[in-house]
Order: sequence, then structure tokens, then C-alpha cells
Amino acid sequence: MARYHRRTRRRLHLRRGVALLALLLVVLAAGAWLGLWGREALVDKGCLALPEEATAAPLALEDPAHVRFAALGDTGKGEPLQWQVADTLQRVCDERGCDFVLLLGDNVYPSGLSSLMDEAFQEKVEAVYAPLHRPVYGVLGNHDVKGDTMAQVYRSLGSSVWRMPNVHYTFRAGPLRLFALNTNCGLLAYTGLKADLEREAPAPWTLALGHHTLVSSGAKAGESSLQRWYWNLTLAQDVDIYLSGHEHLLAHIDSQEQRTDYIISGGGGDVYSKNNPTPDAGRLKPLTQPFMHTQGGFVWFEISADTARWTFFDAAGTELYTHKRQR
Repeated sequence: MARYHRRTRRRLHLRRGVALLALLLVVLAAGAWLGLWGREALVDKGCLALPEEATAAPLALEDPAHVRFAALGDTGKGEPLQWQVADTLQRVCDERGCDFVLLLGDNVYPSGLSSLMDEAFQEKVEAVYAPLHRPVYGVLGNHDVKGDTMAQVYRSLGSSVWRMPNVHYTFRAGPLRLFALNTNCGLLAYTGLKADLEREAPAPWTLALGHHTLVSSGAKAGESSLQRWYWNLTLAQDVDIYLSGHEHLLAHIDSQEQRTDYIISGGGGDVYSKNNPTPDAGRLKPLTQPFMHTQGGFVWFEISADTARWTFFDAAGTELYTHKRQR
């Protein structure tokens, strides 16, 4: 018995040591990042949130016990594929129900908005998604922060469709709590998510959405090893779904060892060309990838207190893959 207690104490001390080491490394990395880039870079990347949200994010669900929504990223080309995917999305939402839509960044190519009055927003966001007659919640992609990052936040004011109340924000939808991240801020986005998770009341399901992929078999190969390491250590058991774009494809990546399912929906307006490297599933080990599609499309969700289900559609509306997960 004494030997058992000694082993238990050693394991407890080891876990505490690892947690302290993680915290120290995060502090050092954040300090180095801030020292390298400074306040100006934080502003440019949209890492300094408004003290209060620019707009409220009210959301009325058709059925409070269920939430239905769709997600797509890398949309803002203003080209035929974006319009085709949007038209198909409207048809699926009308048939299956959508309480809202999530845009996963790179909402305006190639360099975001030059100012609040930039007409590119009307051309590549408002005109395309207003016919949905549903709220569209967005996050910032790496192309968006090449321009005026706050312009996309302030375009929420007076818009009939667009919702970006802050550069990062949270909201609830029935059994689901959502955390919208600005992943252009690197590790700061994930340490901020950890703080938000501890502050917000729990819900049956937790979803985090950001532009950059954490893990990927595609050309961009996911986030840095430091950010993945921090996620695996502190967040992988707290978040049910991590939803991203950035890779111009559709994919589901899962793990039996983590709580998190990784879903990539970056086929909303641009796709891989023949010049892109072939996606390599070998990068994902020990994770598995039961589904991938390198053409346009989006993902649709239906979530209740005990079940989450997601279905991928291609640009023409063909159902490609469905996964169901029990709470």
C-alpha cells in the first residue's frame, strides 16, 4: 500500500511539473513573440480585442433543443465557385435547416478590406450570403489581416447578415457553446481560448472555430508544433470540435485518444490547383483521416444534447460523407 501511495505521489508531482513547464514555455514563447513583433503587429493582426463587442450576437433557434448550421472557409474570391457553393448552401439550408452560417476566414481575398468603406465586402460577402436570410458569423483569416482588420468587425453594424462582434468572441446556440478565435495571433489565440473555457459555463458540446488548421494532411500541414503541443496538453480534452479552413479542401480528422474531432471546411471559394502538393495523410499519425475531398463544398451540422452529426456536401450538393458522434 505504501508503495502504491508513493507511486501515486510521484505521478501527481510529475503532472504538476509538466503543467508548470507548459505554463513557463507558454509565457516565454508569448514574451518572445511580443518582443519580436510588438504592439503594432498585434494591432495589424487583430490581436487586441475591443473592450466591448461592436454588436450583440442575438440568435433565435428554430428548435432550442437542436442547432443546425453550416460552415465554409476561404470564400472571398468573388468567383464562380464561391457563388455556386453559396447557392448550394442556400438549397441545403432551406431543405435541412440552418440557424446560422460560419465563415472560417479569408473572407476577402487577396488583402482583406482597405477600409470600412471598401466595396469588396459588399461584393464578396454581403451580396453572396444575404440571400441565405440567416446570420453569418465570421473569423479573420491570414488574407483578411493584410488589410484593415477592424473594418470587418465594424461592418457588422447595420448589416442584415454579417456578424463579427469582435476579433474573437463567444456565443451559445442551444446545446452548443462556440468560441470564435483569431488564429493569426498564434499561441495567444489558444491561451485565450483556455481562459474563455474556464470562464464560460459548460454546455453539452463545445466547438472552437478559427481560420488556421491545427492538424492537416494538406499543403499547409497545420499549425506550428508549439501550438499543437499546447493544444494537446491543455485543450484537446475540453473541445469536442475544432473547425477551420485555410486548407482549400474538406476533411475530417479524428483520434481515439482525444476528445477533439478536427474538421476542415476550406472549399468555399478556392480549391487546390495542379500546382499544389498532393495532400499527405502520413503527416497525421497517430490521428486518422476518414474523409477528405480536394474540391469545393461545405459542411453542415445538426447537434442535440446527446448527438452531433456532420455531413459534407460538394459544390453541386452531392452528399459526400456523414459522421455521427454520441455525447
